[in-house]
Amino acid sequence: MSKLHLNFAADQRNLTAWNPALGLALLAVGILAIGLFTSDYRQQAEQKINALDRQNALRQQTQHLHTGDPVPLELATQIEHANTIYALLQTPWENTFAALESAREKVPGTIALLSIKVNSAKKEIILTGEAKDFSALSAFTSALSDIPAFQNVTLSNDKLSSGLPPIVVSFDLRLNWLAQAPSHSFRNEHTP
Repeated sequence: MSKLHLNFAADQRNLTAWNPALGLALLAVGILAIGLFTSDYRQQAEQKINALDRQNALRQQTQHLHTGDPVPLELATQIEHANTIYALLQTPWENTFAALESAREKVPGTIALLSIKVNSAKKEIILTGEAKDFSALSAFTSALSDIPAFQNVTLSNDKLSSGLPPIVVSFDLRLNWLAQAPSHSFRNEHTP
């Protein structure tokens, strides 16, 4: 059997000391994340500009074809598609998501949003999710109603889950967003 040699006089490794490699790795990840977000933003801006250009071109084509002849089916389909894309691009996504997150944070840990469906033509959002219990669902609905960007918050479906615990409340909420809602009411809560 070998002997164990312990040297208590040797310098010990400090676990709380600054590690430059870890700092550089975190910096690189941060720069990469910023780059990806910037690239995604530019791509969305280009898509919006392209959709507007396409919509304008299709409108001009439609006006030129307004000589009494019916609009060709292919052109009508393209116009409808361009209008749908334009309506989606006009949806105030940043304000809508910030408002939804603000309402969810008022009842922390009790609401899980599973899907968000948007009907841009009706300015309607359908939220599907799960709540810890009915009181959490009620508090979340009240928090949504208190946000100036939303109106007509309605619970369209709810039921208790079946099966193994934990038992949760599955729900569907319908609400409308305002086109010119004040955005400062929930942005100031998150900015330092």
